[in-house]
Amino acid sequence: MPPSSAPVPADDDVSAEIERLAERLEAKPDRVRKDLERRGAIEALRSDLARGKALRFLVDHAQVVDEDWKPVDLTLPEPTESAENETSPTAESSDTPEAREENEEPSE
Repeated sequence: MPPSSAPVPADDDVSAEIERLAERLEAKPDRVRKDLERRGAIEALRSDLARGKALRFLVDHAQVVDEDWKPVDLTLPEPTESAENETSPTAESSDTPEAREENEEPSE
């Protein structure tokens, strides 16, 4: 039996994953569930969901530190107004299809 802190997927989580699988397979969820049960794959699905929950927990609770064990701030800086108003170099390029159309002379 897993420790109480281990992420155990609820039946709702399993059902939701079966719904996603059914959508991707363009099949009915009941048929996908029956097929998984017949092949003995429900426990593998439950295990994958538990692994995903554990990884999500670790990522959410991890703290990045530098070589001196000081916390590292990983938040992205807010964009400045000048950065928002600048256009990218590719937007001004005359090598875009729109720019080439504008530079072409009309043919008669």
